[in-house]
Amino acid sequence: MTEGSEERQMVLRMLHEKRITPGEAEELLAALDRAGVQSDADEEAPGQPDSRQPELDFGELGRDIRAAVKGLSEGLRKFSGWLPWEGDFAEWFGASMGGAKLSIERDIPVPPESEGARVRLRAASGDVTVEGVDSGRVTGRARITVWAPDEASARKAAEGIQLSATMNAGVLEIEAKAPEAKEGADRAAREALRFSVAASIRVPRATDLTVTTVSGDVDASGIEGALAVNSASGDVCLRSCRASPLKVSSTSGDVELDLLEGPETRAEISSSSGDVTLRVSADARVRVEATASGGEVTVRAPFRVEETGRSRFVGILNSPDGSVRLSSANGDIRIETLGE
Repeated sequence: MTEGSEERQMVLRMLHEKRITPGEAEELLAALDRAGVQSDADEEAPGQPDSRQPELDFGELGRDIRAAVKGLSEGLRKFSGWLPWEGDFAEWFGASMGGAKLSIERDIPVPPESEGARVRLRAASGDVTVEGVDSGRVTGRARITVWAPDEASARKAAEGIQLSATMNAGVLEIEAKAPEAKEGADRAAREALRFSVAASIRVPRATDLTVTTVSGDVDASGIEGALAVNSASGDVCLRSCRASPLKVSSTSGDVELDLLEGPETRAEISSSSGDVTLRVSADARVRVEATASGGEVTVRAPFRVEETGRSRFVGILNSPDGSVRLSSANGDIRIETLGE
């Protein structure tokens, strides 16, 4: 397989995995085709005509075409620094176009007066990990990743990302943002507007927590307070969870919930495009209602069934002290006993 075909396969694989849209895939494939034309031209020996094609002189038109191809190559190189994805494709694209990727780690500056506060975490792009612990204070660390045309710009941009943790009416608000690019700002300041921040925080188990992310996975464990997760694009995994009330909303991504026994659990889980998996402890006392509009509901747990069908299930495990509602517009729902 040639290098060009490997690159095309990579784009198609990303499309299949829904990491890019059909429109974005079409643009990338077209860009690869054009870059391939330019690469073939560069490989010809100086002064030697291409034996595969007749030598033609297009005059001004030819010069315009060559200028356009050169501009496209430069545009692709710059575009590589703005990629929102991580992984093999971003690494290859950035390297092939001459861009740089830089990651640094920094502590999140949590104020000491935040002890006992509710926590609200906002993440524009990047994974979020939250762990409930016995400690009485919130701590956090972030990995900042920046894509830029060169390493110097990437480093300056990464160092300019602002990590803030501020108290507002009893709520600790944590977020990362780039400094505003003012008129005449240098390139590094402008590049800081394109970045990813992977945040990892620890909170007391009983903390009331809200996590909002635009692009990235959310992984939370050991939370026993109120928990709300809003994800535009990314998977949500909640482990060893006694949180109540619990509300998860995912526009595009799978949701997994390991629900432990808890007093009067109240949970509402929904995904517009993705599967939902509920693993519930055998001693939990809940009534579960599941609806998969465009998929199937599969149950492998000892429920007392009230209603069942291909895309609908209602049942009680032990007693209906708590309630869990699951819904997926375009995905399957699986309900099983925790540990199986």
